[in-house]
Amino acid sequence: MHSPKQNHIQPSMFQYIDMEDLVPGNHILRRVKDVIDFSAVHDWVKPLYSEKTGRPSTNAELIVRLVVLEYLFNHSERELFETLPMHAGYLWFCGLDFKSSLPDRTTLVKTRALWRRHGIFDDIMMHVVNQCIASGLVRPDVHAGVDGTQVRANASIHSLEEIELAPVQTIEGYLEIKAT
Repeated sequence: MHSPKQNHIQPSMFQYIDMEDLVPGNHILRRVKDVIDFSAVHDWVKPLYSEKTGRPSTNAELIVRLVVLEYLFNHSERELFETLPMHAGYLWFCGLDFKSSLPDRTTLVKTRALWRRHGIFDDIMMHVVNQCIASGLVRPDVHAGVDGTQVRANASIHSLEEIELAPVQTIEGYLEIKAT
């Protein structure tokens, strides 16, 4: 006998979900979360906010974690905030769960602009990248990859030269080499 078609599956009334169990042990977010210390961010941004006036600011550490997700997974702000409520790994990385209230997308945009105006954003990102380099998450022996997009060019296949990637030591060293 054929089972009747169900249009809707009735979920359990109460569900207990441990966010820790939803993120695989070898996922990149686990490695990044173990390596990066985001706590220094609070001291850097503290002078920009008043404890006496205005509404409470969004947690600075959460903002940096959201920015790291943006860069790591190549999301725009809009894409990130569409995906965030549904992605257990992203929520776990940010210290949130499925019931947590999320900041508004414009909060991320405005906070990044504020931090850039005061020269803090670059310092924060350098702090994150330097920790990744020091821990070995960013390695100099990784080869660059390209996509298969075809572009018209006035070049010959016989004139191509192999590109050697320079070893990465620190972000400051890289920026000094680029500046010269």
